[in-house]
Amino acid sequence: MRTLFEENKDSPPIPKNMPPTSGMIAWARSIITRVKTPIDRFKTKPMILTNSSDGRDVAKMYVDLAKMLTEDYEGKRFETWTKAKSLEAIQYLKKSILASDAQGTYRVNFDPNLRVIIREAKFLDRIGKEIPNTIVNIALQEKDYMMHIDGLNKLLRSYNSALGDLRAVEKKLLFKDITKLQVKMNKGLENHNWFSLSITEYIEECNKEIEQFKDTKSRVLQQASNIEKQVQTIEVACIIRPIDFENTQIMDITQFSDYFDHYRTKEINTLVKDYQNIGDNYLKTIEQ
Repeated sequence: MRTLFEENKDSPPIPKNMPPTSGMIAWARSIITRVKTPIDRFKTKPMILTNSSDGRDVAKMYVDLAKMLTEDYEGKRFETWTKAKSLEAIQYLKKSILASDAQGTYRVNFDPNLRVIIREAKFLDRIGKEIPNTIVNIALQEKDYMMHIDGLNKLLRSYNSALGDLRAVEKKLLFKDITKLQVKMNKGLENHNWFSLSITEYIEECNKEIEQFKDTKSRVLQQASNIEKQVQTIEVACIIRPIDFENTQIMDITQFSDYFDHYRTKEINTLVKDYQNIGDNYLKTIEQ
């Protein structure tokens, strides 16, 4: 068992579902258990361990190995974890709830290492370790953190959905509304960290702003669609009246002129009205 410990103490076999420190401690305790079982059986025959030199040597070896595993290995690792993770956890919670990259894309800024610390604390508590109050308080709020993370992820999906399908010209058209929405979203970068008590209110405010933006966007894009249809109508308009070549009746020059000019004048007047309607109706609605 001592050889097994010496060979694997720096990188012990840890179950996949356990975090590193508690996994190391559990592994060390498993060695102690395997040694303790036969020692306990020898204790039923105390003369063997106390009255013979071999027995005393074995007893001393057991005590030395137990001390090495509990005080040196388990104790030091737990002490190191306690000091380091208490400070780390505070630093992780001081981070803003959102982060953004160079392109301005938002993401939830919850450090995955904090989840590891919380899981570690749960395992260590189960094996009887006294967890620092700082980490205990953080672990007790895990459900709140997960609820906030879920709410923020839904918020970002809604935000990306609202802006993701906009074309460049539409972004330019809705610039003021987009800027107003981003000012609200940026509070997650500047004003709120994981200690904040108003994260839920922030999510609600942003969702409300997104819904208002979607409503404005929907009305603007509807008018833009109407403009596009109007422009396409003008684009494909035919101002030269087609001739019925099957008709054998011959027109004189006056009839021929009236046939084309009256049709052309009528079509152009209709197209002019359609064009004026873009500015008088659709664009004015968009500006409003």
